[in-house]
Amino acid sequence: MSNVTHANENILVDLAAEDARVNLQFFSVEPTAPLRVTLKRGDAVLFDDAVQANPENGNRFDAAIPPGGSGGQVQLTIAAADGKHLIAAGTGTKYRGLP
Repeated sequence: MSNVTHANENILVDLAAEDARVNLQFFSVEPTAPLRVTLKRGDAVLFDDAVQANPENGNRFDAAIPPGGSGGQVQLTIAAADGKHLIAAGTGTKYRGLP
């Protein structure tokens, strides 16, 4: 991981959004537990899937942000397979003026 933007006793997260992409990296202290990772911007679901934590390299995801839409903040939720929330985070979108 190049940066840690959010952390708790279970998970380290690097969450960033620029222009039309969201970049997520995370490392779980319990790598054998299956997780549910959800990324949203307003009502738009950018990513929502079951994930197996990678104990050696962590996990990395890149998702497109659809143009327009509602809400500027990207919201992340990582939950256990049973639905228990492990961490929630949010970040604003930085625009560098790219087309």
